[in-house]
This record gives sequence, C-alpha cells and structure tokens, in this order.
Amino acid sequence: MKTTLDEATFTYVSHLFKRIVPYKSSSSRSKWKVLLATVLLLVAAITLSLPSDLPVPARLTIFAFLLAGVLWSTTSINAGYVALSSVILLLLSGGIPQEEFFESLGSDVVWLMIGAFVLGGAVKETGLAVRLTQAVVSKARSVSSLFWM
Repeated sequence: MKTTLDEATFTYVSHLFKRIVPYKSSSSRSKWKVLLATVLLLVAAITLSLPSDLPVPARLTIFAFLLAGVLWSTTSINAGYVALSSVILLLLSGGIPQEEFFESLGSDVVWLMIGAFVLGGAVKETGLAVRLTQAVVSKARSVSSLFWM
C-alpha cells in the first residue's frame, strides 16, 4: 500500500516526538524543553496538515503566525523580539518577498501604530498615565460613580 505524503509526515513527526520527549523529567529545564518541543511539533503538524494545494509561502506564513501566537501567549520573551523573529523567519524562508515586506512598511497605518506605541511608552515611562488616572479616580465618590465619569 502506497502511503501519502501526509501519512509519511505524520509517522516521521511522531517518531521525532518519541525521540525528543523523554518519559520522565525531573528538572524544570527539561520540562521546558519538553513543552517547547511539544508546541513546535504541534505547530508543525498543524502546518503540515493543511491542504496540499496550498502554496509553500502560504504554509510558511501560517506556520510563522501560529508560532508567533504560541510564543506570545506562552513565554516571557519580549513581544518585540517575537514579532521581529517571525518577520525574519518569513523573509529568510521565502514566505514573503522582500519587496512586499518593504512596501508594507510604507503604509500610513503602520507608522500611525508605531507612533501610538511610542507615545504610549513615553506616557507610561514619565508617569503621566498614573497621575492622570489618580486625578480621575480621586474625583469619584464610589466605585459605581467611576462608570459615570
């Protein structure tokens, strides 16, 4: 019986999973390795199980998106590093052409968001956000009156 690419891939991924994931781990470092290997294999399995007529750049884009989402929600890595590494992954793997990437940086919306993040960081670092919040909260007489301000 001839196996399809999906069955062969699944067999290979499960074989890798058995080799990477130990049955018992005592240290917290090895537990993190097991968790990271499991997450990466899960993301890879989901990416490989996509329809076969989906082009390779689309598969790479979905993989980078899922990987970034998992890293953002499960690790303490700075979000900027995760975003930058996912963009670099897309550029180096050919998921997105360089020209298309640089064209997207020329959009007004991108620079509006970058400016908003810079202003938000400045407001937070200077303590202005805390002072404004305290000024608003000090005028409230009860918790329910905060909703009507």
